[in-house]
Amino acid sequence: MNSEGKISVYDFERIGYGWRAYEIASYIGHIVTHRVVSDSPKLFSVIQKHLLEGYESILPLSNPEKESLPDFYLMRRIWMNRVCCDQFINWGSSFLSISRWKREIQKLKSWQENFSR
Repeated sequence: MNSEGKISVYDFERIGYGWRAYEIASYIGHIVTHRVVSDSPKLFSVIQKHLLEGYESILPLSNPEKESLPDFYLMRRIWMNRVCCDQFINWGSSFLSISRWKREIQKLKSWQENFSR
């Protein structure tokens, strides 16, 4: 609850049980990748700082967990592409086009270049 009495709810990974660092990375990465900004690493850093400030007031993360957040989001993106391939019979095959995969690979490379240590 903030100072104005408003409550924020964070649905990490759609209520799934998992590793907290992965869930936090998924949340932050989703926010960053769905914004058009000139400096994605800076946005990631700002969101991470503010989210973790509140989160860690209750349950701290280790330094290696915090450092791994960008890598966990990259892993999540790769995993979700795998899920799409696995479900193409149910979901259709529009995501299997060459142009879509080229865009997705470029996004993955860009994320890795911007966030690798």
